[in-house]
Amino acid sequence: MKINNALFTVIIMGILANLLGCKTTPTRGPDFLDTRIKVIHLNTGLSIHYEMPGNMTSMFNYGERYTLESSSTLQVDISDASKYEQDYWRNAYYIDGATWDYESKKNKGIAGQLGSLNVRISVNRHEEHNGSLPEHIEAAYEKFLNGPNGLNTEMRQGVEGEAPLSDEELGDLIVRTPTIKDTREYNGVTLLTWSIANEHPGRYFHYFVYPIDAQHFLSLRFYHVITAKNNHEVNEVHSRAEQDIEQFMQRVTISK
Repeated sequence: MKINNALFTVIIMGILANLLGCKTTPTRGPDFLDTRIKVIHLNTGLSIHYEMPGNMTSMFNYGERYTLESSSTLQVDISDASKYEQDYWRNAYYIDGATWDYESKKNKGIAGQLGSLNVRISVNRHEEHNGSLPEHIEAAYEKFLNGPNGLNTEMRQGVEGEAPLSDEELGDLIVRTPTIKDTREYNGVTLLTWSIANEHPGRYFHYFVYPIDAQHFLSLRFYHVITAKNNHEVNEVHSRAEQDIEQFMQRVTISK
């Protein structure tokens, strides 16, 4: 059997790449070729149409349970106070969400897992205020991070019995209050957006927010976790997660 030079070169390069571990492209993750059409109708008249990708994490039979337990159309009364709970800096009514794993065929990372991506769609409630929604969110972050029981406050206290730590000593362990000013347009609707690392330790968060009324706003919150071993794998998972978030958002339509 004859093999032409070009084909022979491709085969050899493929073998070398596998042997040397030159590339580790994350596999699995959200499958946008296998999506489930979803719609959320709020009692305010706002509707959110989106597509929930398949290929969800196999942990706790998540994908199978999601199909059985999550209706394609969700009717939500945002005035039901019993549905809200404190979630980091916000008071949230969790409506829908999912998790996907990033894996490697080369069995790197932790047991072959390079990381994961999570999405949560929520309505968030806040007290009426005179400032803008970005100002409210920044104030909520400031309290969550630097208030009496804040994330940074606890870090500054250090080890019991020892002197408190300065922000200079803590360095990147201090989480900075984000400036909420950027916007993105998806399907004719403008959303506030920002990213923040370590709102929960080890997680990279991406938010997309739309105002509902004076006391409520919609949020699509994504976070990804990385368990990859080396810088190349870390960068690959970061890049793949950001691409998947963008693909998800391109399929979101908000209408009144």
